[in-house]
Amino acid sequence: MVNEQTKHVPPHTAFLEQRKWRPTAKPKASEQQDTNTKDVKMPVSESQPPQPSIDLDNIISDEDVRYFMLDSQSVQDIESAVLESPTDVQLWLKLAYKKLYDHQKDSSAGLNHALNVLARALEANKHSTDIWQHYLTLYAKRGNREELMELCRQALQLAPCYNIWWIYLSTATSYAKKEEICQKTYDFLVTQLDGSQELKSHQILEILLYQIALMVQSGRYKTALTKLQTVLKGHDNNTTETHSAMMSSDRCLAWLAYIHLLEFRCLPSSLFDPSNDNPGRIVNKEPFLLPWKEGKHDNKNSADHQAIVSNFDDAFKACVDEQHSAEENVLHCVPLYRNLILLEVSRERYDCAKNICRKLLDTSPNFTKIWLCVADLEIRTGTPEMVRQIFAEAVSSCTCSQAAELYHAAANFELSQNNPDNALEYLEKCVISLFDVHISDSKRCDPNLLYCKILGQTLPLEYKPPALKDIISQKLDENQVLYMWLNYSLLLELQGDTVQAVEAYETALYTLKSTKDVQHIWKSYLSHQRSKLLHSRVKKADFRSFTDLIQRCLVTMPTKCVLPHNPLLHWNNYTFHSHVVEVFIQCLPEDQHDAAYQRFVKMMPGNFGLLIRAIRFACEHENYQTALALCQNVLYDQPACVNLWKIAINLLARDGNHKEVRKMYKKAVSALPHTVSLWKDYILFEVTQGSQENVARLVEKCREFGVNMGRFLSTVLK
Repeated sequence: MVNEQTKHVPPHTAFLEQRKWRPTAKPKASEQQDTNTKDVKMPVSESQPPQPSIDLDNIISDEDVRYFMLDSQSVQDIESAVLESPTDVQLWLKLAYKKLYDHQKDSSAGLNHALNVLARALEANKHSTDIWQHYLTLYAKRGNREELMELCRQALQLAPCYNIWWIYLSTATSYAKKEEICQKTYDFLVTQLDGSQELKSHQILEILLYQIALMVQSGRYKTALTKLQTVLKGHDNNTTETHSAMMSSDRCLAWLAYIHLLEFRCLPSSLFDPSNDNPGRIVNKEPFLLPWKEGKHDNKNSADHQAIVSNFDDAFKACVDEQHSAEENVLHCVPLYRNLILLEVSRERYDCAKNICRKLLDTSPNFTKIWLCVADLEIRTGTPEMVRQIFAEAVSSCTCSQAAELYHAAANFELSQNNPDNALEYLEKCVISLFDVHISDSKRCDPNLLYCKILGQTLPLEYKPPALKDIISQKLDENQVLYMWLNYSLLLELQGDTVQAVEAYETALYTLKSTKDVQHIWKSYLSHQRSKLLHSRVKKADFRSFTDLIQRCLVTMPTKCVLPHNPLLHWNNYTFHSHVVEVFIQCLPEDQHDAAYQRFVKMMPGNFGLLIRAIRFACEHENYQTALALCQNVLYDQPACVNLWKIAINLLARDGNHKEVRKMYKKAVSALPHTVSLWKDYILFEVTQGSQENVARLVEKCREFGVNMGRFLSTVLK
């Protein structure tokens, strides 16, 4: 990178100019210990505002200058520059963060200097949203909530923007204040005229779902349901403005959230950070499936079923955009249709589900996901021959370049029927259908070489590949490339060429760019290796290789994901890693599961889903001390995870340690101040302990935070 910037050509890569900065010695061990203590997360006091987290990976400090920054200006140079150009926002920010991370000063002095710089910057740029955001973020570290809220109000008068509204919302503590700020933020977004429509639509959805989550968490389920229903189904001007401001995809997600709230009394957890059960930002907008319960339902539930279907019909009407074609509108509503089909399947109404699929395919026969739904329905209700007819119809209806996923599903179906020859035929047809070649031309119609051609792999010098068909573009889209790799690897497996199959998987891992695609390859690769392990004669050596592969998979796959429309914020997604861990643990004897869980929990301490699974496994085997130790290792940082707190409290209560239970409840409600279920459990615990004074204090705290107890208090305190 450095040589490219300076246009150095090897072997002439030395820097002959004098350095503009002086190297500094590493701090002593005692100093390192002192500086590291500021990173320890202490329990949050109720009087202190939450401090926005800073991603240390995104900080460029002075020691990084030589390698990552072309500009190594000193503080004095930047001071002179901002005096000459007081309206240059980036210069002010650069100066502020140089002051903040000045190693010659302690952290508090650096913070004060940085705030002083930003205060001067605001005098010359009082309408700059960027400076206000950085100023408020740094000011939150001082811990004075009232002053911070006053500054937020001042910022919103001078430079109103969504991010400042969000800082203001995060600073508030009571339900009433948060509710008021949510409504004002929502009104601000709906009436805002400038900016990207996609960004505005996302922000409206985000603040709306934050408000609904806050209502549900604080014990106001009916209010939340009514609020969301009014926004989505109302006919007033506010609903019309919201409808026009939101894009079809976001309206679709809002309707799915409404149906989920109506049926399961909570918002979909997949939308939010699993490590933080407090209301927060949307971190994942991938389409999700509602967890309908399968099985027969009696006539009493038929009215409920019709009501759910009616809500889906309203959602389809609301998500249609007159400016788009019928095919585009159906494409935007695919998540809704898939959930409706799954609903019909869960009620064993297979004919209704098939009719929905057929209507969608009449609109556009290229919807591979819908074809896969039809095939799945036929697998449930029909014969293998009928399933084969569906796959034949599907691959003939879709364009050749879009059919790779269908061929892959068809091959896997044949393998489930113990027909590897038929699976092999599907995989060969997949790639041959892309080329202008007849199957009788055996020299040019080698499927292995055709896969190498389409995937950009090396070919024998003497081989002359046929031309692609006219309807096939030279570059397939990412999804089709993924399934081409999966089909090629599976083809090699079925041909018995295990070495080449492994090489194909390894090449795919380092060729594909999308994280989701690489995860698909890993799942298939691990499944192949696991199958190989089951039939291995050298179990010990192969298991060691499989263990190393699992380790490499977990280490190389990233967990950090960028928030939608907010590239500066990240969250950790451990869904794939948890799946890989479960695959590995299933290969172990049961007496080794506990040790394996503990090892993986230590490897991924932020994976709360895996941690809870490990704790429950320990409890199932009556290893309560291990379960409690796993809880306490994480609860020191006071995570906002309701299930984790409840498990830890139950474990302590089982031992009869009431003093520790009380301490744990106090920490739990401090981390999750609006969670009504925790407050109810806490009050019930104090009632059973006969502590009327503590009960009265807790009731007052609930009123302070705005937690709605409803009839609970009148019932418990009789």
